[in-house]
Amino acid sequence: MDFFINFITLFVESAPFLLAGMLIAGLIHQLVPKKWVESTLGKRNSVVTAAFIGAPLPLCSCSVIPVAMGIRRSGASKASTASFLVSTPETGVDSVGITYALMGPVMAIARPIAAIASAIVAGSLIAVFGSREVTKAIIEDAPVKKVVATRAHQKPQVLLIK
Repeated sequence: MDFFINFITLFVESAPFLLAGMLIAGLIHQLVPKKWVESTLGKRNSVVTAAFIGAPLPLCSCSVIPVAMGIRRSGASKASTASFLVSTPETGVDSVGITYALMGPVMAIARPIAAIASAIVAGSLIAVFGSREVTKAIIEDAPVKKVVATRAHQKPQVLLIK
């Protein structure tokens, strides 16, 4: 019975943030032209732009997910979406304020810098390693390697798919 009470409590506490994220995603979808999203965040070198666009937005980790889905559906690349997803919740006013209160002004300044840097690294890694094998296989009409997840003590299995 405690499980269900805790589940309902968690659901009620997180619902406003998810709704806020969906509202912001809807506003972005309606107000920001799709061509702008495609031209700004659809390129490979748009990872830095996405990190800086996401940094000042006051979204938590719950509400950033619908917004990221919205920009991805509007034409943003996978790398840009990942960069946006990493930078946005890390640089929220609440997280920087807590960092200032607990760790002082130096860490409060270092946190947004580290957040943007980690977002750029995450987006760049996805741009480099994201789907290179699949793209190469489609171009060359070669079989696609797929790594099957296994248990921690086993070696990963590689399947060739034609």
